[in-house]
Amino acid sequence: MVFDNQVEGFAALLESYADPSTIPTDVTEDLARGLIRKHFGDTPDPLPRWADVKGLLDAKRKGCEVHSYTFEEKNAFDPMTIAKAVASGNMTMQQEEAHVQGIWSSKPACRSVYRDDYQAFLEDVSREKIMLVNAPKPELAPEVEKVVPKEAPRPWPSDQAGYSLVALRDSVSSVAKHFPHGTPLIGDLHWSSRALSRTWGFCRHSDKSITLNCVLNSPDVPLFVVEFLMFHEMLHADMPSAGHNKDFRLRERGYSPSAEALEDAVSRGIRPGAKASPDFWRVRADMFFDTFTRYYAHKRPGTVMGL
Repeated sequence: MVFDNQVEGFAALLESYADPSTIPTDVTEDLARGLIRKHFGDTPDPLPRWADVKGLLDAKRKGCEVHSYTFEEKNAFDPMTIAKAVASGNMTMQQEEAHVQGIWSSKPACRSVYRDDYQAFLEDVSREKIMLVNAPKPELAPEVEKVVPKEAPRPWPSDQAGYSLVALRDSVSSVAKHFPHGTPLIGDLHWSSRALSRTWGFCRHSDKSITLNCVLNSPDVPLFVVEFLMFHEMLHADMPSAGHNKDFRLRERGYSPSAEALEDAVSRGIRPGAKASPDFWRVRADMFFDTFTRYYAHKRPGTVMGL
């Protein structure tokens, strides 16, 4: 599986070794990294790993048949997307079976990812259908809507430092269930130098740096919201090839605010009700981002913000 932005680079790389006999028997790390610089120099993140370049060239040198698929192609057989299509189309069992079988038959990438195990693919779709039907409908506390700002966040007063990215990272890391196998390696932390118009934040895989949109460094933005965004980007560092797949979203739903963030939320009148869903804080953070997305879309038509 390769990212869409890597397709041309990999094509150029393979073309440069059209004759497998010219591939060195020992593709070293230095050689692989040099090839990445040569063929992916103008490619935005994510860049391929040097070990993947080595594995690809070793496979071609040995005469292996290589198939590549993009993550965009993978979206065509995403089990959740299929489950939603089945539900929204009110398909009968026969129609659903034909729909799923049609995707399996027409998408070589699907068969490759599932290693020709149709039953495993069917089970994933069935599991997503069950989760869709049984998804809890969280209670929205009336006081929550009242505290969400309806205007752009204000900057911090000149005598206040604002949110510390290091403190945010450490707060997220301190919650044991966030990263049960250890905190991922994180590079530099930045607030963007200007307001970003397309994203609230991003993790750049090439250097593991995390950048958050500077408009969120504001007293109008609850601490748990910025913590959640930091957690989201740190998850990308921990799951570099996951994108926003179901495993990523499942872990994302496990977000828990720090004690300081909970205290800040309570001071703003935000607290879970008795019947709140287990992922109340993730839902509330998403609601906050949605509110500002609508605000910026109104101010700058065509703007699409996202995580």
